[in-house]
Amino acid sequence: MRVQPVRRPLRVLLAGLTAAAVVALTPSASSALPTADFTISAPTAAPGAPVTFRFTGTCDLPPCSVVWTWFQDGGSHLGTRMGVGEQISYAFPRSGLYAVVARITNSTPTHGSAKATHDLLVGDTMQEDAPAVRLGGWQRVATAGASQGGQHVGTGSASLRFTGGRLDYVARTGPARGIARLIVDGRRVGTVDLYSATAGVRSRSFTGLGAGSHLVRLVSTGAHNPSSTGDAISLDELVVGGTLHVDDNSLSIRYAGWSGLASTGADGGGERVSASPGARTQMSFSGSTVTWETAMGPDEGIATVIVDGVTIATVDNYSAVTTPKFLRIFTSLGTGSHVLQVVVTGQHRAASTGSRVVVDAFLS
Repeated sequence: MRVQPVRRPLRVLLAGLTAAAVVALTPSASSALPTADFTISAPTAAPGAPVTFRFTGTCDLPPCSVVWTWFQDGGSHLGTRMGVGEQISYAFPRSGLYAVVARITNSTPTHGSAKATHDLLVGDTMQEDAPAVRLGGWQRVATAGASQGGQHVGTGSASLRFTGGRLDYVARTGPARGIARLIVDGRRVGTVDLYSATAGVRSRSFTGLGAGSHLVRLVSTGAHNPSSTGDAISLDELVVGGTLHVDDNSLSIRYAGWSGLASTGADGGGERVSASPGARTQMSFSGSTVTWETAMGPDEGIATVIVDGVTIATVDNYSAVTTPKFLRIFTSLGTGSHVLQVVVTGQHRAASTGSRVVVDAFLS
């Protein structure tokens, strides 16, 4: 019968440390091998921001050394060395999905070892053509107004492995678009109808996924709205994060010229509405991404979005079909603190019957 080791915490060797950054542990049963696992200080990280990794495994026959490495699809099979030791801090150079590996090895002639691997997503947004997004049966289409100037369209599937409890799917709509299905960790979490009479954008948020690693698959259902002339679906971007949720009735949001409205389809059962030119709402947030949860519909109008005093977008919320909880996502705003304002213009397109604008919630 194999003797299982007694789990004991790591302690740093007080004397005789070398460049190998050895770790001295109280030995467990001599017939056991070392074990490996580790914790990460944050589920996601920004490029260039240090992340702390702490080894939590056990050493069988000290001294043991712990070596840290990261891997990416298409990269070197040897990986990239991050450092050695029981605890390290490391800043990843660019956005992407990283497989981080901690390998513990003892110094006996047998060189017993063990390793653990955890995924870490660096960057808030995965563009649809990023290496971490696996595409099958898709075609790249240049699209004015789309993130990075383009989208992928097709009837195949796309997949992304990510870490965190929230995922936003951003797609482009049109008269020949079908219905997309999203599957997270093998479970169907929802469908999105991408039909609209005119080209536009549509987002869907999926929350409460848990803090660990997940696999999302976006697939075409092969079905479409009766008004649509096709069943192809689209992918503009996948946004990971959105940990801060601020409902429209939060005291952190300031309003001028808005009124509250109960709505069963709204987030939290209510929303703020205004059609008055110059009516504005203001909220402070931190980070490079912010999401405005609003509504599309046949009586919706046009608003401007201002960040730190600079207009970054003019949005038209008209749609022939009423769509609550519609997400407007704004990225690449820079790190640090920002002030967001949504201002009603009082204008609307000819097809709209009104110029109202809805604030349901903000996410950052």
